[in-house]
Amino acid sequence: MISTTARSRTSSTPDTTIILDQYGHPVTVNDEPLPDDMPFFGDPFTMIGSLTSGVLDKPFGPAFPDRPLALGDTWTDEQSKYLADADQTVVSTITYTVTGFDTIEGYDVALIEFTSEASGIDIDLGEMFQALLEGFSSMAEEENTSIDVPTIDFVISVGESSALGTYWFDQEAGLVRQVEQTYTVPLTMNMAIDSSEGTGSTTMQMNVESTVRASLAEPGTPS
Repeated sequence: MISTTARSRTSSTPDTTIILDQYGHPVTVNDEPLPDDMPFFGDPFTMIGSLTSGVLDKPFGPAFPDRPLALGDTWTDEQSKYLADADQTVVSTITYTVTGFDTIEGYDVALIEFTSEASGIDIDLGEMFQALLEGFSSMAEEENTSIDVPTIDFVISVGESSALGTYWFDQEAGLVRQVEQTYTVPLTMNMAIDSSEGTGSTTMQMNVESTVRASLAEPGTPS
């Protein structure tokens, strides 16, 4: 029996700039056209990316209360999102504060800072990997060979996450001119394999920190 444990390490990652069109579809990556051979990771990994990348799949903007706001005002918004692939619900609490005023490219904006916390979920990928191996085994049998299909347990635990950021909100236009937000998400990956050749398990822990900066482009601005 083999058992290994890996703990988180700090490493630097390159900045990546992604330009989205008005429908939220990627157009360019680091000023280069979207490559035709972009890898497909499958829905479970797309879900993890959504949870750890500053939720780029959601519109930017604070959820305002049904009352006038002034400098120094604070309010809290609670949200929940059901993730069908994991059959679990993520609950988040976001606190907003009007902290000041600024000007961006000639537009007067209000500065709205926020902090948030979100509950964690467990994503079980064992069945997906099991199905892949069974598919390879079936292909091998058609060629009169055999593959030992092990039993695989693979769970990614997304822990309770936290975030902070700032919106530059144009009150006259009713939209966000700019946003900067940083998300910190702890991840734990547990994998165990049981086969005719032996058993083994491994655990890897890491903290994923992503900073998202977005600015509203004027109509007609080249991507």
